[in-house]
Formats: sequence, C-alpha cells, structure tokens
Amino acid sequence: FPFPDGRMGPSKPGTAGRIIEIGGATTHSYEDLLRIYADIRGLKRRFFNLRAAQSNLDAAEAAEITQQYTVALNVKQQYFAVLAARESESAAVKQFEQAEQQLRAASARVAAGAATRSDSLRSAIAVGNARLALLTAQNSLRTADASLSRLVGSSEIVTAVTSDTLDTGAISMSEAELLRLAEAGPVVQQSQAVAS
Repeated sequence: FPFPDGRMGPSKPGTAGRIIEIGGATTHSYEDLLRIYADIRGLKRRFFNLRAAQSNLDAAEAAEITQQYTVALNVKQQYFAVLAARESESAAVKQFEQAEQQLRAASARVAAGAATRSDSLRSAIAVGNARLALLTAQNSLRTADASLSRLVGSSEIVTAVTSDTLDTGAISMSEAELLRLAEAGPVVQQSQAVAS
C-alpha cells in the first residue's frame, strides 16, 4: 500500500501494524492490509468449504434415496424369484408324476410281454431325472425364500403369496411422464449434487 511519499510499508520505523496519520487521513500499515487480505481469503475458503459441504450433503441424501430404491428393487426381484421357483417346483411335481405313470405303464407292458426291458429302464431313468428336477426346484424355492427373508431382515422364513402369480396388468404412462420421472430420479440428483 503506497503512502503519499511513494514508499511502501509504514512511514516510520517501528510503526508496523499501527494506524498512521498522514495528512489528516487515517491509513493502515502494510501488515494490517495483509492481515485483512488474509481474513478475506479465509472467508472465501470458508464459503467454498460450506458450498462443498452442502454439495456433499446433497449427494449423500441422493445416495440414501438411491439405496432405498435399490433395496426395494432387490426385494421385488427376489419376491418374483420366489414365485418363479414355486412355479418351477409345481412343474417338476407334474413331470415326476407323469414319469411315474409312464414307469408303471412300461412295467405293465413288460410284464404282459408287449414291451422290452429297455423300455422299462428308460422309464426308470425318466423317473430319476424327474426326481432330480423336483429336488432342484425345491432347493431353488428354499434358497429364494431364504434370500427374500434376508433382504427383508426377517429371522423367520418369508415367502411370496401364490396368488401373486396372476397378471397385474400394464402401467399406463406416457413417454414424457416416464422421461420426467427419470430426470427427477435419485441417481440423476446424486450426480448433479456431486457435479456442483
């Protein structure tokens, strides 16, 4: 800060940091100006830190919403996986029953002399394969039930309701409504909060 005599700094030795009278006007020493400048820089830094903290808070809130939607999606997917496993088990039961009927019929034909022993063996193999498919389907249902129970945080086994396999219909939504929902989604909000 130049003084009226053109020098920088205090006008007299030993006056650093003091108010100096020059020509009736009050002025500050160079050290005082540096302190003010440092204070302004500190305020700017605090302002930017505040903005960064607010952006981080916005990003964290959007991430929390994203996590809630992700958990809901995982639960719904596992719920329908239980329904699919139950339908697979039902199909495997029917396949097993049919294979047993074919084995009884093949055994009766062999006893009557109308079929060869290999027909009976093929039917026995089909029963074994059907039993294996049934066990696999039952295991898949138990695994799906356990996964669903874990996702909902239950210590008891949770399963899907069989009546939920009915068609629930389509959701009618225009393309503009869908686009608006997508643009207001939590992932977009989180990305915007991180970018700002």
